[in-house]
Amino acid sequence: AAAGRFLSIFRVTRFETIAVTPDVIAQVQEVVRQGFGLVRIGELGEVEFQTSGPRGLVSRDQAREALGFPVRLPTHLPDGMELQGLTASPNASLSVTLDVAKANRLLRSLGGETMLPEELDGETFTLRVPVSIDAQFGGNGTFHVLQAQSPELDVPGNASPAAVRDAVLGMPFLPDSVKRQIRSVDDWQHTFLVPDVEGSTQEITVEGVPGVYVTLPEEYRGDSGPVNIMIWEKGGVVYAAIGQFSLEEALLIGNSMR
Repeated sequence: AAAGRFLSIFRVTRFETIAVTPDVIAQVQEVVRQGFGLVRIGELGEVEFQTSGPRGLVSRDQAREALGFPVRLPTHLPDGMELQGLTASPNASLSVTLDVAKANRLLRSLGGETMLPEELDGETFTLRVPVSIDAQFGGNGTFHVLQAQSPELDVPGNASPAAVRDAVLGMPFLPDSVKRQIRSVDDWQHTFLVPDVEGSTQEITVEGVPGVYVTLPEEYRGDSGPVNIMIWEKGGVVYAAIGQFSLEEALLIGNSMR
């Protein structure tokens, strides 16, 4: 029985952008707001949430022990910037033992026509988010470099990942253009999709691997001005650089990771 329940493991190894418009985002937000109402994740079945590991400021040795690999930091820093400290966020694990009847009621409330299959009832899905380290740099401005092993979603062996995907893509409020882009992703079990809102996102190469560079649209920016994000995966580790820097500066930072 144990041998027959191999897990389908979803983990992030690549990134792709999909084009969306502000109208699409607003449409999805409104439908989800009305459909979900005050729903809680616990209403989908039994839920267990656990955390472990370090939290808060850590030394470089402590960060290495927590991550399971040496911390990598950029050797190129913008003028007047230096490392201020390392902050750890603990491992987190969220397990949901699905109640298919309740989950399908939620899908119907959102207008879905494709339901989850009965064989998923009572099956446990587990999302594991490994410990992450946030390296904060300050001085003449601020920026952050985050790093962690890829999150993983464990799906029971008798569950069909394609069936779950079809139920999500069956939501009528998702425009056909978005569905086509999602369905065109070949390695979808290992791909993190990044919305490209009116050209805000572009695919790049950093450290010799594919990544994405995101300029947050104006409506999502804080009072401090534009904040840009560069994300990439290398050697099983997901990295993100976040700050007020140009693409050229971001690439200098990312390509200098040691």
